[in-house]
Amino acid sequence: MLDSNGSFDNPFFQDKKIVKIDCKWKDQEYTKDAFGFTHAEYVCSFILKENPEAEIILVPIVRKNKKSTVLDMIEGIELLIEEQVDIINMSIGDEYKYHKEIEEVCRAATEKGILIVAAYSNQKAEETYPASFPFVMGVRCWIWRTRYKFFNMMKRKMM
Repeated sequence: MLDSNGSFDNPFFQDKKIVKIDCKWKDQEYTKDAFGFTHAEYVCSFILKENPEAEIILVPIVRKNKKSTVLDMIEGIELLIEEQVDIINMSIGDEYKYHKEIEEVCRAATEKGILIVAAYSNQKAEETYPASFPFVMGVRCWIWRTRYKFFNMMKRKMM
């Protein structure tokens, strides 16, 4: 999982399998919201609520300012490929520019059988990478009125 950092000190995480990969980002500063959670802690809790036996490897590349670099994203995906994960969850992407290097590393991951689930921009950008790649499962947060668009987008990607 590529996301922010977190302390994971809530009792919910006590017996869960979450490993922060020992890399240049492991001491990344982070901020908690009014409820005392980071974005990574929310995402992990949602995953673990659905699958309590899941093993999560966190690469905390998202900084305190909620930004990351393309190079960090590429290196994070490469680390998760090395770890032989089954799924890479990314709540990040580049909504400004296509990067051939992102496409190449994502393609390498999928060719090894890794499913990539990546977020589209919440700012209504036309494209977000890697979510816009046809071999990546792109997800978007929309209000209920646009559900039809979401299902058509997923149908198109799965064909």
